[in-house]
Amino acid sequence: MRNNIFSKMPANWAVCMQADCPLHEDCLRYRTFESINERYTRHQCVLPSARNDRGCRYHVPFAKVPLAWGMRTTLSGIRDDIARQMRPYIKAYFKSHSTYYRYYNGRYPVSPQQQQAIRRIFKRFGCNPDRVRFDRVEEDYFFPRS
Repeated sequence: MRNNIFSKMPANWAVCMQADCPLHEDCLRYRTFESINERYTRHQCVLPSARNDRGCRYHVPFAKVPLAWGMRTTLSGIRDDIARQMRPYIKAYFKSHSTYYRYYNGRYPVSPQQQQAIRRIFKRFGCNPDRVRFDRVEEDYFFPRS
């Protein structure tokens, strides 16, 4: 587990070193901290001020989730006229043309929440949301970009 998490950690991922936090056992940020190679002498971290009595604003559950990679096949099997109408909505969801293509080409993983948003767009256009396909789906840890 140690090297597995470390090898997948993005370079700018903020880790958490707070072993006294009640959420630390179920926190990907803490588990990532535990897996950092001893060669590292400095790294971004979450400060104690991120915690309050309701929890931690940077807490990420330590669990593997279904991550999708690539969206080249997402609109295949959809009528061309409907696919042409849907594409701008999917692009708009990802906020920009360039960001959309990073997901489209599989540079960024499509999170479960993003997959659901795409399914909602399918449903909005009268397409079966179960027909949403991605180039590849695998269970892994999700490191949110933020």
